[in-house]
Amino acid sequence: MATTTTNKKLLIGAAILVVGAAAGYGLYTRKGGVAGSALSSGRSNQSNLQELKRAQSLAVNTHLSSKTGQAWKSHNFADLMAAFGVEKTAKENRDFFQASIFVLDVAPPQFKAEEKKDIESLQHQIVTFLTQDAKVIGDLAQVHSYAAKTLVKLGTPTAEDLKHLEGFYKKSKDARKEIIADILIQTEPLSAEGKTILNKQLLSKNDVTQGMQLLARVRDGEARKELFNKVYKNYSAYPAAVKPFVYKQLALNHNLIQGDLKKHLVEAAKSTDEKWEDSFLVAVQELDCVNEFVADIQRIQSQSQHPHLKMLAGAILAKDKGIK
Repeated sequence: MATTTTNKKLLIGAAILVVGAAAGYGLYTRKGGVAGSALSSGRSNQSNLQELKRAQSLAVNTHLSSKTGQAWKSHNFADLMAAFGVEKTAKENRDFFQASIFVLDVAPPQFKAEEKKDIESLQHQIVTFLTQDAKVIGDLAQVHSYAAKTLVKLGTPTAEDLKHLEGFYKKSKDARKEIIADILIQTEPLSAEGKTILNKQLLSKNDVTQGMQLLARVRDGEARKELFNKVYKNYSAYPAAVKPFVYKQLALNHNLIQGDLKKHLVEAAKSTDEKWEDSFLVAVQELDCVNEFVADIQRIQSQSQHPHLKMLAGAILAKDKGIK
């Protein structure tokens, strides 16, 4: 496993955890007063949203109608495998993998059982591309990141290819170390090296936050449950600075936890720290115990120094039918 610095780089390309409810803010300018700017902002936001939708639609249609898109649609594995590789230019490879990601997201092909060998051959070629004997930096790293995302969308590669990726990860020293790690933590079942990567971070006092963000990407349900419970059992050992974040993620995934998360709520309710107030408000909802902490929620609503948390507390109180 790499050093702490390398561990932190693992977050490149990783999606961030869904961390609970958030309050919205209106966008106001100093011109025209509050009412006028609110109306102007509303029209502007609506226009921007329409422009964004049009741009997304254009991008999707462009990729779906491209040669790559048509190859995916028709399950033409010969054309797919001919479209990328170590002998292609960086632009050719980038265009192929970018289009593939769009297609596999928006209109994923329904492969037949008899096409399994074709898919595995395609995956093998992507693995070969990812582990080529070359220095990968800058734009090439981005191309390899796209390739890795394409590979993940096709499912877990064969045992032989997976073993090759694990071996490459251990010896890699360029940007691909993080890219390959992202593949290894998304295999089903979770790969041995992927579990090692996550265990080291999740049980670290310094890297648990990054580890939990990576844990959000784990697809193996049993492995997710096992790893979340390791975090739960190790909770008291984490530094005070990261406990609010860790507790919030445990609460959001409480259905996986084999233990009592409510026992930490009393302590959380006492804090006026922004992170703890946020975690507390999320936890009382997730753990279905709003009525037990009405006074603490009301205190946050009336006394918190953070407007978005005051709004969230008020929304929680208004939503609970038993509170007048």
